[in-house]
Order: sequence, then structure tokens, then C-alpha cells
Amino acid sequence: MKNYLALSILVVLSGCGGGGEGGGTNSSSGDKSLVLTVTDPTQSLVENGASITVQLETNSKSDNYTLTVRDPQSVLNQIPLSEYEKNIHWSVNKSNLILSADELLKSSGDLSLTLTLEDGSEQISTNFSLDIVNTSLNERLEVASTYIDNSEEIKQFSELKSLQHAYEKVFLLMGHGQLPFTPEFDEQVYLDKLNDIKLAVSKVHNGGIETLLVNPLSSFESELNASAKQYIDHLNKIAAKENSLSVLPAVDFNASSTGYSFFKGNVNYGQFTELSVFKFNPEFQFVENLTDPTYGNCSI
Repeated sequence: MKNYLALSILVVLSGCGGGGEGGGTNSSSGDKSLVLTVTDPTQSLVENGASITVQLETNSKSDNYTLTVRDPQSVLNQIPLSEYEKNIHWSVNKSNLILSADELLKSSGDLSLTLTLEDGSEQISTNFSLDIVNTSLNERLEVASTYIDNSEEIKQFSELKSLQHAYEKVFLLMGHGQLPFTPEFDEQVYLDKLNDIKLAVSKVHNGGIETLLVNPLSSFESELNASAKQYIDHLNKIAAKENSLSVLPAVDFNASSTGYSFFKGNVNYGQFTELSVFKFNPEFQFVENLTDPTYGNCSI
């Protein structure tokens, strides 16, 4: 009877897996909750700059990660980062999320990112912010702002008129007759091109890409350069008759957050120093003296 009872207990134990070795390979992973956290959640990623590393903490050896971004313009709201900004590249190496950026397309600002890890049937997500810096777009937006804020002053062509006044004055003093000059300027075309810039800026601020600004800025500058060429051609006609006056190379309108000019920043007239200060070539120093209001109209 005792032998029968002992045998029965052994049968029950073997059927329940209570004998130590044998089963239990799934339970060790099932009892352990998946962990994923970002330990340094806020960093900046600069286009064409060095890659950055975001530290992760996880108890998983899986490399099945996805990275999405909250996009207010998308119906799905969360979309893959590569769809939102194709020139941001990322990978996960052990406990490091590595990101780099080529030429960015979208505006600078904070992105709300979600990193998701799948390990078998388990899934976990963690949120963090990434500040992206689109340096080239920032510069274009600054230029656009300069054009918009100074649109009334720009169309006066003050620099060119200062040169015109000085050349014509010398021309008359040297005994020459006055050369007629009536420059043409289509203000409506100017305003239309300015409005194209305003529209492009609005689109960029609402999720549009940088290239939306390229053509409007270029078209606006081309229109100004075409008008400015009339002045340069007139001044060179004067210089051809009066050799004490210098022949002037082509102008090229350019701007930054600090101002605008047909001459400063133009490599035909000078160059930038190591400290990024534009210095006129000696033969064109008089151009700066005549066009810079701080000098006054006193140098030829």
C-alpha cells in the first residue's frame, strides 16, 4: 500500500513539472517586464554637424526599434522620422541611439519623438525631445525677414544713387555735358515677388520644406540686380568718357540678418576676412566711402 502511494505521488509530480529540470524556459522571460528609458532626453542635432548619442537603458537584447515623430500636419499624427525628415539618420547600438543629419529640409525646432522597442510579443515605448537646427534655412529666413522688413528702403536703390550723384558731379566738374539717365523699375513686379517670399515663409513655418524659399528669394534678388545693372551701365558710360573715374564690375544684391547691400559681400568688390568682416579691395574703397552713410558723400 505504501509502495502504491509513493508511486502515485511520483506520477502526479512528474505530470505537474515539479521535478526541478525539464520545463521553465518561457517563464524566466515572461516574469521580467520590458524596460526602455532615455537617460538624457533633450539634445540638439545640427545639420551637417557631428552625430549625437542619446543614452538608453533597457533590459532587452532585441534590436527591433522604430523611431517616430509627432507631426501635426499628418492625419496619423505619429509618422516614421524618416518620412518627416528624410535626411536625419539614426541607429541603435547596444544602449546608444545615434543620430546624424545631412542637409535638413524642415524648420529648426523641437521634435517630439517616440522610440519603440519590440522584443518577441512584448513592446515598450519611450518619449523624448530632439532639437533640430537647420542652419541654412535659418539663414534664408533671416534674409527673407530683412527683405520684408526693409522693402520700402530697398527699392530706393540708395547705394547706387549715391554713386550716380558722385559720378555725375565729377563728370560735370571735368567739363562734360550731362548724360541722360532714366532707370526703369516695375514696382508691381517688385511687390509681387516680395509677396511670393511672404507666402513661402508662411508655408515653411507651417511645415513646408526649405526649397520652397529658394526660388522666391532668387527671383527677388534677380529683379533687383537687373534694375541695378542700369545704374552700373550708366556709371560705366560716364567712366568711359572720363578716365579719372573707375569702371565698376557687376553688382550682386545680398542680405543677412544685419543688413543688405549691392556691394558689401560682393566678391567683385572685396572679400571677407578671417573674422567674417567684409573688406573692400583698395581700388574700390571709394565705393564704401560713398555708399556708407557714416562716411558721407565725399570720396571719389
